Parts: sequence; structure tokens; C-alpha cells
Amino acid sequence: MFSAARPAKESPKVLVLLLEAHLTRVSLDVALERVDASLALSVRASTFDLVVDARQMTGYDASARARFVAWNSSNKARLEHVAVLTDNVLWHMVVAAMSIASGQPMRAFAASSQATAWFAAT
Repeated sequence: MFSAARPAKESPKVLVLLLEAHLTRVSLDVALERVDASLALSVRASTFDLVVDARQMTGYDASARARFVAWNSSNKARLEHVAVLTDNVLWHMVVAAMSIASGQPMRAFAASSQATAWFAAT
């Protein structure tokens, strides 16, 4: 399951994507359509930070991971940072690998306050 991307309360430059349960390529595509719509509504020169809240995810398909990497690679110009919120230590390593594969600044954090601090520091 997923929920719509929405501007975060902390900053108008931050989009939040909530991912839940087991992530499939189909559910990710639907969720990313909502992020794409938010990006399309903004001024073209605008860039955003994206928070992917994956704390309620139980797993993901390899095709969903590959799609996420490809999507990030194609949206590097619009997204300054991608922070993935997860308590899963293994997924922190997966996020680091996805960052390398996509060329997108992407880090995993356990708390949203850590992501916000990273956005502000860079």
C-alpha cells in the first residue's frame, strides 16, 4: 500500500512519500505518479528534497527496487536529496547502494529529524 506524496509541514521544498506493506513495482509506480504530479505542478527550476517514509514497509520486490533506482536517476535534476526513513539496518545498506546506482544523493535514517538535519547541512 502507499499514500500520496504531500508537501511536508516543515518546508515547502520537501515532498513526502509514504510506502507501506510489501512494495511491488505496480504499487511503487502508482505512488511515484503522485510525486511526479507534484513535481509537474511546480516551477521547472524548483528543486525538492524527498522523504520516503518506508518505516511501515514489510518488504519489496527486486523489480520495485530497480524501478526506484531508475526513477531517481531520471529525476536527479529535480531532487536535491532523497532521505529514506527505515528502522531496518539492512535497508540502510540497500539505500547506500541505490544512491551509488542512481547517482542521487540518498541516505537512510531512522528518524525524520535526522533527514531534516541532513537537508539543512548540505
